[in-house]
Amino acid sequence: LRSGIVMVIARIVVHHSEAGANAASHAPTTGSEMFLKSKQHFLKILVERIFDVSAFTRSKTPQSWAYLCQHKAIPIGYWNYIAEIAMGRLEDKAALVRKSALQVFARSRTSSLQLPRE
Repeated sequence: LRSGIVMVIARIVVHHSEAGANAASHAPTTGSEMFLKSKQHFLKILVERIFDVSAFTRSKTPQSWAYLCQHKAIPIGYWNYIAEIAMGRLEDKAALVRKSALQVFARSRTSSLQLPRE
């Protein structure tokens, strides 16, 4: 169930990010401000789920980050944090989690997004 929720959250964030980019309105609305708060909350949930007790959920979380990366829906401020978390997951005991963590880096390279240098 938690794995499904992680994937649904990623799809919602991408859907609303694409819808917001395609919107013709230039003035921020109450709805967009509300979604911005919700998006921050959704991203926080995705960060928390990477430390889940279930290896399957821990593996779906980097997959959802990779999906967000592919659709360019990750805010710039999260890149360093996501990179640190993915690097930490490379040492996970489950091979599925390690493979998913590598996908985050692979997708960031293939989607023409570079991780910020420190």
